[in-house]
Amino acid sequence: MCKACRFSKCVEVGMDPTAIRAAVKTAEGKFLLNGVSRKQKIRSGEMRSNNDFLSNMIKNLSYLEEKAEGLHFSAIPIGYEDLRTLSEILQIGPEFDSYRIQNLTPILDQKPRVICMTYMHSGLLASVESSKTFEFYSKLSDEGKTILIKHVSLIGSIMMSASFSMHLRKSDVLLMPDGSVYGNKVGCMGDELLEQYKKELQKTLIAFMRNNVDRVEYMLLKAILMRNPSVAGLSSEDREIIENERNLYGRALLEYNILQYGILSGPGRFGELIAINSIIETQSKKQKDVYLWIKASSDKSNCSHPPKYLFDEIMDS
Repeated sequence: MCKACRFSKCVEVGMDPTAIRAAVKTAEGKFLLNGVSRKQKIRSGEMRSNNDFLSNMIKNLSYLEEKAEGLHFSAIPIGYEDLRTLSEILQIGPEFDSYRIQNLTPILDQKPRVICMTYMHSGLLASVESSKTFEFYSKLSDEGKTILIKHVSLIGSIMMSASFSMHLRKSDVLLMPDGSVYGNKVGCMGDELLEQYKKELQKTLIAFMRNNVDRVEYMLLKAILMRNPSVAGLSSEDREIIENERNLYGRALLEYNILQYGILSGPGRFGELIAINSIIETQSKKQKDVYLWIKASSDKSNCSHPPKYLFDEIMDS
């Protein structure tokens, strides 16, 4: 019922007040029109600044995602395995070309590769290498780097696999880079437990499909979740550094949602995407729990658990 509130709402959703055709006859009207024009110019400048900020961020994330997916999809070269520890990997700069990775170990026994383990390792490695490109990474303490990357690497790998299946392969089941289905055979699991585990692996993909997460939303959401200041063990200084970086990507996702869905629906869309966080965190925890169960079972039976140094360090954390 309030004219001023109705006018403000119209401006919020995009109406141009300066385009009103009614003649301005009074001094008060001219003063109001001039004030609105000044506000419009300021707002237009802010919008251009926000659009540039968002455009640059999406461009950088797209470039990084392409590099990370290239490493994940190519895996470790045939005839070699990666037995480096996480600390060894963190001591060198980012490397996304699997054929240029230093200190790979030749496979002497020539046993056939376990494909699922190979791609799980390369997915984790791609997440680790991506983490090393974060702007705040060099500001963290050595301990903080290790703690953060141990926590977020599996999350990054889970999200990358879900995006690959949904966006690149148009699949409603989780696929590995070679097109095979995740979870067809896992350690010493019986059929019933295996089926339950396969359902857990699908949770993030299902959440992506249910919310129709587009490629940009995926990249921004992944950037937010891989910058988690609440990871246990981080110092207050490291938390502050990570939180400041995370807020930038949260702002970018909100801006993108407002551009896509409007100022009234955009914040709600942002909330829906952030809510997926709990699903991904839960899937990550359950995958680590299953890993520990398989590891414990292999010590009590004839099942073998081949050591994968990076994989084991992350899954043990």
